[in-house]
Amino acid sequence: MKKIALILGMLVLLVSVSQAYSYLYWDDGYKVDAKAWNNTGWYWAVEFDDNKTGGDPGFVNQIGLVIASNYPDSTYEGGWVMIFEDNSGVPAGTEIFRQAFETDVTRLDQFQWIDIPETYVSTSTFYVAFEEAWDGGNHDGVGFDTDDQHPTHNWTYENGTWYNNYQGWADIMIRCRWRLCGGAVEEASWGQIKANSNDY
Repeated sequence: MKKIALILGMLVLLVSVSQAYSYLYWDDGYKVDAKAWNNTGWYWAVEFDDNKTGGDPGFVNQIGLVIASNYPDSTYEGGWVMIFEDNSGVPAGTEIFRQAFETDVTRLDQFQWIDIPETYVSTSTFYVAFEEAWDGGNHDGVGFDTDDQHPTHNWTYENGTWYNNYQGWADIMIRCRWRLCGGAVEEASWGQIKANSNDY
């Protein structure tokens, strides 16, 4: 009986470890700037590569982003969050997930976390994107952090083409909550998988 109990306990532990989630991000958590396209069909995106995922596929069940207050104005339209898999070093042509959201005005200049259905990402590098909604006026502005510590992970989609050429910009403040497909997610240093509170 003791052996059976021990085996059951180990199975429970393995299941709980395999379900561990981590928050993936590059930004430093401090919004000092914001940008808006004011064009429909143009995206802001952040790449999460093998340094974050450990080279394995996984699941995403939350997306977080910072919407700036009073930029470009004090009317908030929300938009869509999306997930793209990787295709030879660029975002694949069609998103694997897309969901509309409304801007939470109680979370301006902070991370607003959007719950999404658990979405399987089959590539170890993937991209989380934000498209601004439009109601005839200005769009919502996405936050940028204090410096360009990880600028090569910034992506934009403009006029039907993906660009990774904004090394002079700071980090786009988009994050996600991710788990490995059957392994533990460990907290580590910059450039690795990073666990963090969703409070900012």
